[in-house]
Amino acid sequence: ERAAYVVARMLGFDNIPPTVLRELDGKRGTLQLWLEGMETHAELLERRAEMSPDWVDQMTAIWVFDNLLFNADRHPGNILIDPEGRVWMIDHTQTFQYDARLIERDQVRRIPRLMWQRLLEISDAEFEQALAGSLDNRQLEAFFERRERLVELIEGLITELGDDRVLLDSPCVQAAVTR
Repeated sequence: ERAAYVVARMLGFDNIPPTVLRELDGKRGTLQLWLEGMETHAELLERRAEMSPDWVDQMTAIWVFDNLLFNADRHPGNILIDPEGRVWMIDHTQTFQYDARLIERDQVRRIPRLMWQRLLEISDAEFEQALAGSLDNRQLEAFFERRERLVELIEGLITELGDDRVLLDSPCVQAAVTR
């Protein structure tokens, strides 16, 4: 949970609840802010609610993020939507696996411009320093390989389709707060 939160903040996302490392009774874990007043995507689907106008943009960014983290467990039950239509990502317990593949590469067709810039400019050393204590070396290696594959995929899309069709100017990714 903490590693997902840290990477999200580095890439300009602020739609994962704040998460910190804590020790309780000698056991190390994470503490995450509980979000209230939200509905899951599953609940919205069940009642056939209309999604916000920028739903697709928000999900586009989430698909890129989930491929980078190897999130094997993104489903409508762990996507929360607040009353303003903002999408929140929860449950990152199955991320950062040792697998370097992109899990849903076909979902990656566009990327928020700021996320793309941050993905290119943040060094491995910066990520490694920020993720110290949360990931082991194999998890970091797989993360860096996935980032490389994601960059290659997006560069290919830009070459094929052009910047304007791949890079998304979207408010769902803000100026990065952690560097």
